[in-house]
Amino acid sequence: MFAVPPKHILLATDLSEASAPAAAYAGLLARRFGARVMVVHAEHLELPPYFAPEQHERLREEAAAARERATRLVAESVAGALGFVPEARVVEGHPADAIASCARECQADLVVMGTHGRRGVRRLWLGSVAESVVRECERPVLTVHAGTRVEAPTVVELVGNPLDVRANEIAATWAQAFGASLQCRAPDAGPSPSTESPALIIAAGDHPERGLRRTTQPFLALPLSR
Repeated sequence: MFAVPPKHILLATDLSEASAPAAAYAGLLARRFGARVMVVHAEHLELPPYFAPEQHERLREEAAAARERATRLVAESVAGALGFVPEARVVEGHPADAIASCARECQADLVVMGTHGRRGVRRLWLGSVAESVVRECERPVLTVHAGTRVEAPTVVELVGNPLDVRANEIAATWAQAFGASLQCRAPDAGPSPSTESPALIIAAGDHPERGLRRTTQPFLALPLSR
């Protein structure tokens, strides 16, 4: 289970500029909800299959030592956008799996991460870590598009079954926290009217990652009830 509003936020970073708006949004949420933030960076070490076992072991030891040094750098990389220096972890594994696993292990109430917003062939070739995390994670996942101007939302829009009591309660809690208006829309109702006001989209139900592809607004995907 996860707390609403969140009290423990896991910020995932790939150390690129695309992570800066996500870090700024995590800082905004930490101040608004009084939450603590942990930042995680995942890296995957591919060991050549032709290496001898002793070479594998040496490379793993060197990677572990480098990971310890990198932890401080990861924390510092998001401190400016967050507004403070957070606790940090550098973990080994494919990013989507490692982020979902870390969220489960540290019992995070919310995962915040950036998305590069790739489309078409580029997205298919590189894959989308954000979409994978949204599908796999058992916690709410907030994705913030690269280039987003981070502001407190004035509109919270819930996209999902209007009879979903849990999703409605979560959306109402977030709207109240920001003093934002709350709007509800069924998934098949078509796109929402364009607005210049800063908004937060909350998606509930099956395959919320599909909605992630259709918006550049901050996007909060809720996990299916279990």
